[in-house]
Amino acid sequence: MMLSTEYTEIQAEIESGLKEIMASQGALVVALGNWKTGQCICHEGIDSPLFPNSKISMAVTGNAKVIQAKMEVAKALQFSDKIDQILIALSSQWHLMNILSAEDYFIYLALDRKFSNIADGTLKIMKVDRKLSPLLNSYLPLPSF
Repeated sequence: MMLSTEYTEIQAEIESGLKEIMASQGALVVALGNWKTGQCICHEGIDSPLFPNSKISMAVTGNAKVIQAKMEVAKALQFSDKIDQILIALSSQWHLMNILSAEDYFIYLALDRKFSNIADGTLKIMKVDRKLSPLLNSYLPLPSF
């Protein structure tokens, strides 16, 4: 059982990490989700008409299904590689799903294509992964906050 001070510490680290990723140019929303359950743990967004904050949890749940499907295909094809990132290109947005080092977790990032750079967003996600995954692995499962 996680103590409330430990919970507060990990919540603060997650929120800080998501804010770091949101600093990516053109970022619309970012979320931490569990790809096995579809649960949205935490999210940040600019509440843009391009991507209202009210839609973030639904997007995380839907994209968890995308990851689950790709994991099943990779297993059926007996790939020895692991999936790091799934990119969906919309006409006006990039949607990145990065599988974290922490078991079952992913970062979902939506970017405005006009103003963003996929590499910048990916590098920020990788940096946050290195910081958050050890904490996430220590305190599984996490409730939403």
